[in-house]
Amino acid sequence: MKEKENKAGNKEQESEKRAQKNGTDARSAESQHKKGLGKATNSSTFDVFFHAIIHSSIYDDSCTAYIRFSLDRLGGWTSTKHELFPVKKLSNGSYEVERLIQIPRDYLSTSIEYSYFVVSGNTTMMEYIYNTKDNIRYLYVKSDDLKNTDGKFQKYDGVIRGQEVKEGVTNIFWRYTGWEGKQYRKELYEDARQSIDVFLPEWQSAKSSALGCCGEAMIMQIRLVHQSLETTYCNLMKAVWQKNLMQLFRDALTKGLEPLWQEFIDKKEFCKEDKQKIIQNAIAVAYLFREYDFNMSLDEGSALCQALLPEYEEDGKPYEVEHLKEEMPQIFHLIPKVIVNFTGIMIDYLGPSWLFCMPLIHFMYSQSGEKPNESVEHDSDKPVWWGIAYQDHYCFDLKKFKQKQIQE
Repeated sequence: MKEKENKAGNKEQESEKRAQKNGTDARSAESQHKKGLGKATNSSTFDVFFHAIIHSSIYDDSCTAYIRFSLDRLGGWTSTKHELFPVKKLSNGSYEVERLIQIPRDYLSTSIEYSYFVVSGNTTMMEYIYNTKDNIRYLYVKSDDLKNTDGKFQKYDGVIRGQEVKEGVTNIFWRYTGWEGKQYRKELYEDARQSIDVFLPEWQSAKSSALGCCGEAMIMQIRLVHQSLETTYCNLMKAVWQKNLMQLFRDALTKGLEPLWQEFIDKKEFCKEDKQKIIQNAIAVAYLFREYDFNMSLDEGSALCQALLPEYEEDGKPYEVEHLKEEMPQIFHLIPKVIVNFTGIMIDYLGPSWLFCMPLIHFMYSQSGEKPNESVEHDSDKPVWWGIAYQDHYCFDLKKFKQKQIQE
């Protein structure tokens, strides 16, 4: 392990001076128990689940890692209260670690300073955060962030590194010319890539076990990971451009979708429960396609269209989607726009496969009970059956539709 002595004795006093300068005094936050609450709550604490990867250059089996906070109520800068637990050793020798920490609700909507420390024997090393003066991170949680999370806020802090001290004329030249910074930013870019690969969960497919995430849960998890890593690498370190981070997520999402395509094609072969899971995953994929604009082949687009076609019971009830509002409550209001957006794109590139999406669109706009118009004269400007809603909620290019030819 590369060791570096750390002087944390005055960290708390320094952090309080910074907090006063920014208008958020750490001690006053402790004394003002109602700050950030707004109204009384049933619990005195909320949970924050910290996730990180500690770089192999500063951590091994003989070390102990901690999260330390500026606040006395959370132990202060010398605390050994919040030890991080190893989850697994990664292929490059780094370790994925995590820790669930209870935070007093007094600190909702309050900025809390914290940092990662690695202890080996009598030596303590504070993490090194690129482009920061004091190697400090900030935890800021609002009450709205805890909605629909069972009271647990997930924080993904990326790869934890130590200060690298380099000597010699060559390294002085690198620092003077800025070359060292460019090389280090490349390493941080790869850290961001590894963080995405490690922190993104696998899709819970119909054929897989209960592990992973399905439907809306997958969307929310991806959003949490993206927001956390953007805060670290784009805002705090200023080492990765947001558009480059977006591309890293596109690459990871494209790779992660591979197990789903065949299930989308074979959907009819599954039981009712699995079909519900498949269509929720299909809606989630269409949602992510709109958010991230990742690459999708014509065959994959056709498979997704097929998966978005809901099946009905003999009595006419759409059992796959009738409880969609309960299964996907946070994005339910966005589903119509998501499916219309995807369908509109598919019209430009595919054959008639996009028609598989129309029953779901009609269902979302409460039009599934309407009797299809069987006229083939094409003299109406609002024929519901080919995709133009009577209420003008959505529309497609009729000229393009009339040019389509279905090949038998």
